[in-house]
Amino acid sequence: MYRNLFAKPLIFENIYDAGTSIWFTEYEYNALMKMDKKSQRIEWKGSFPSESFWKEHLYTATAECGGKLYFAPYWAKEIGEYDLKTETIRKLPVPLPPKKNEANYEIGRFIRAARSGKKIYFIPACYPGILCYDTEQKRMNCVDDWVDRIEEIRVSPNWYFAEYEFVDNKLILPCACADAIVVLDVIEETSKVIQTSPTHAPCKFGGICRVGDYLYLVSEDGTVSKRKVDSIEKEIKRWKVPTSGSNEVEWYPVRYAGGFIYLFPNGKRCAYRIDGRTDEGRFIPIVKGEKEWPGYNFLFLSALWDGSQFYMSKGNDRRLLKYNPESEKKREYQLFLPEREQELLREYKEKELGNRIGKKVIVENEVDTLTDLLNILETTNSSQRGNVKRRLENGRNIYRTLCK
Repeated sequence: MYRNLFAKPLIFENIYDAGTSIWFTEYEYNALMKMDKKSQRIEWKGSFPSESFWKEHLYTATAECGGKLYFAPYWAKEIGEYDLKTETIRKLPVPLPPKKNEANYEIGRFIRAARSGKKIYFIPACYPGILCYDTEQKRMNCVDDWVDRIEEIRVSPNWYFAEYEFVDNKLILPCACADAIVVLDVIEETSKVIQTSPTHAPCKFGGICRVGDYLYLVSEDGTVSKRKVDSIEKEIKRWKVPTSGSNEVEWYPVRYAGGFIYLFPNGKRCAYRIDGRTDEGRFIPIVKGEKEWPGYNFLFLSALWDGSQFYMSKGNDRRLLKYNPESEKKREYQLFLPEREQELLREYKEKELGNRIGKKVIVENEVDTLTDLLNILETTNSSQRGNVKRRLENGRNIYRTLCK
């Protein structure tokens, strides 16, 4: 166990490319970070108010509009907004959805965020609707005309969607829970459902890429569906890429770069690359020879192509991997917060812990260590009254006894 949990290597929950820097949220706790691409220096830019500090998977995606970053809430209660000019964080409430579904949309709300003009579309995991936020009008609108049909043909408990692709003014959303594609017209804010041929896997479509005039949809079982951009309803080609035959998601994420489609592995195996001109595929040794690290995350939590190389966040061995597809060279890093930022986060955590101690009993665990608990009890303002004051006095006596 790390004595200082903020000294652990960082896990990049999602990655947003801002040119010379990368923005990301930490996977294990409530923190917004910025990394300089050249120096790889990490800065803590703040934490999202009114959200639990020690909670995994708070935000899953980032989109920029009008000089502000917007964060898609998964476990978080509200949408996050960061003003790049004023360096301030605020929250946008998520409205109650007009429709209901069987899923608990209070957790697992949204999985992606997509920008079109002055609007941000929050793409749902479990929330029954695509939430559109007009950044000029400061108005939310929920597009849910597709929900009833998808629920009718749902064949698995998976998310509604995992990835998206823009085609002109249309947002193309292959379903993870049904053999279907939802096409959202971002001008009219209406949608239609295209039913597809069945795939034999619980997660129907986990990836989509556009290559010129074609769209490639990738299923959990390795099925690749190729469709023309101007006639999405018609499948023109279907084939399967190699899989191990397990029931797990094998290829995630799926990304396009330089004429090729990259299928990154979830397990201990090579990545797979499809040539967008010939549709021929081959394995590429991005993770070949690496041991399988223990943990429950995807091998790659996210992958970003910045025009020259991939930045990939590895979920279990706490590394950021940079990969150049032309040279097939890679470099891996374990990145850490500087001591100053560690101290700022420790103070932030201490304040949050102090607030919780005043409201309920706190039990020691990996993040709420005995040292932290006793330190809070020792330093909390002694002017507090009632039961809280008596509890603090008891804690001070324990602290003094242990420190003798």
